[in-house]
Amino acid sequence: MANFRQVVLISIILVILLLTTFASPCLAAENNIVWTEDELAFMKEHPVIRLGVDPGFVPFEFIDEDGEYKGIAADYLDLISQNTGLQFDVVKGLTWPEAYDMALTGDVDALPAIGRTSEREENFLFSKPYYYYKRVIVTRDTDTGISGIDDLKGYTVAVQRNSSHHSYLLSYPNVNLSLYDSVEAALASVATGTENEEKVDDILFLQDKFSKLLGKLLEILG
Repeated sequence: MANFRQVVLISIILVILLLTTFASPCLAAENNIVWTEDELAFMKEHPVIRLGVDPGFVPFEFIDEDGEYKGIAADYLDLISQNTGLQFDVVKGLTWPEAYDMALTGDVDALPAIGRTSEREENFLFSKPYYYYKRVIVTRDTDTGISGIDDLKGYTVAVQRNSSHHSYLLSYPNVNLSLYDSVEAALASVATGTENEEKVDDILFLQDKFSKLLGKLLEILG
């Protein structure tokens, strides 16, 4: 039953994503969505969807200074609410690892800003992606000789626990992982020399974090 609930929720999200991605604003407003009986029954029986979120995953999702859920994912969820009547209840006060664990146990219904990996596909159903990003390696500007994942063999890499990068790096058993509850903590460990090398993350995310956290202490590698 839980798996069926996930399938229906994903199908609803896919309809809205396709509508908003490929239609102009005017066409989207005029479109009458034809829902299946299963989708209509789901929305009637589950008017509120509990969400687990990363409070600091700027610009994809984050909790702002006023305690409001914001970001790209939040904007998509607003569109879904407008088109379905579904309400989304963000469970606040969690770190990303805590939110991820709650999704595994079914204590939240969905994770709106989660990267797809083969390891995660064993536990979750995924919609089509609404954003693509590039993974990069970040190191102290005094470090040299690292240009890609294959160069990390034998190094210790700081990474956020339960992030897509954590899952991705599990495919590289020769890379030693040091796990942190937040990206800020992982980046700070590299900047201060707590870890002896890198943090793997996506470039858009890191550009935002750079200006706020670390200035010229770190360098993005290809």
